[in-house]
Formats: sequence, structure tokens, C-alpha cells
Amino acid sequence: MELNDIEVGILKALQEDSRRSMRSLAEELNVSTPTISTKIKELEDMGLIRGYGARLNVDMMGLHTFVLNIDARPDKLESISKNILNMPEVRTLYELDGGSLMAVFSVDQLREMDRTLKELKGMEGIVGFGSSRVTGTFRDCGPVFLEGRASLDLDCYYCKAHIEGKPVKMELDGRKHYLCCETCAKEYGEKYRELKERSNI
Repeated sequence: MELNDIEVGILKALQEDSRRSMRSLAEELNVSTPTISTKIKELEDMGLIRGYGARLNVDMMGLHTFVLNIDARPDKLESISKNILNMPEVRTLYELDGGSLMAVFSVDQLREMDRTLKELKGMEGIVGFGSSRVTGTFRDCGPVFLEGRASLDLDCYYCKAHIEGKPVKMELDGRKHYLCCETCAKEYGEKYRELKERSNI
């Protein structure tokens, strides 16, 4: 799915400052405020905008940051990922090619990292890992690079197939849902209404 110039402009602006008002965005992009509001809601419904929050300067807070490359058994990758995400010191977790993970940890004291490493060593399915301490930050959680028109990978809400081209949009209870074709839209709508009726019984 192709994002248009207005959608790309919104994403760029919100990455720079998520506190921007709808009115200032509308003036910058030369569209109406309701258009901006509708577009942002659609981007949130699609899952492209996952949330808004403050980016903290961990260096100023005196935190110690480590990057860990973790080798894991493929059959245990999901359970290991869940266990790592439950650790409060984890800031970011990526899945890499070849059945490995990369995690970013920030701790208040160095001895806390020793405890974290010991906990990882005890996790079933981890076959090895290497850690590096971050000694300086040039950019932390920078914006996603967007140049001109950008495309979006979107899966059908019903059949889960990758949507090629323009999706079929359905609005149900004030939220937009995205389907790959009219057939899926019809069946999805029927199932949605059926589940809603059951929940109201």
C-alpha cells in the first residue's frame, strides 16, 4: 500500500515532535484540520503509529547501556523473546537472521548487568551471547527515514494475506479495518457482527 504525500508529511512531522497540534500540521501540509485528524486516526488503526511518548536521555540519567547479541535455538526463540521482554531493564529487542536476537539493556548500576547476564545464561534455549557496553550515544531512537512516497506492508484483517495495492476499508464501531478484497470484507463484517451480538447476550 502506497502512502500519499499528506500521510508521509504527517509521519515526518510527528517523529520530529509528537506534540504538534492538528492545526499546525494542517497549516504546514496545506489541508484542513479534519483531514489531518482523519489521517492520523487511520494510521493509528493500521498499526503504523504505535503510540506517542517522551524519548529520555539515558546518559543524563547515569544509566549504563549494553547491547547483547543472543544466539538461540529456533524452537525456543518465541519463549526466550517473551522472557526477555518481561525483564524491566530491556529497552529494545530485535529478531535477526539465523535465529538470533539483539537486545538493548539499560541498568542503574553495573552489578545489575551481572545479574541480568546470569539470568540470561539460565534461560532454556540460549546457546550463547556476546555483550558490549555502550560508551557514547550519537543518536537514540531516531526517526524512520521517509523520502517522497513510502509504501506500507499491510495484511488483511480477515485472511491475513499480504494486501497488494489499495485495501478495502471498513469502518466498524468507529475504527477502520483493512481487507484485501470485497469477499474478505463481507465475511469479516459478518463475523464481526456475529461476535458482537454474542458478546451482548
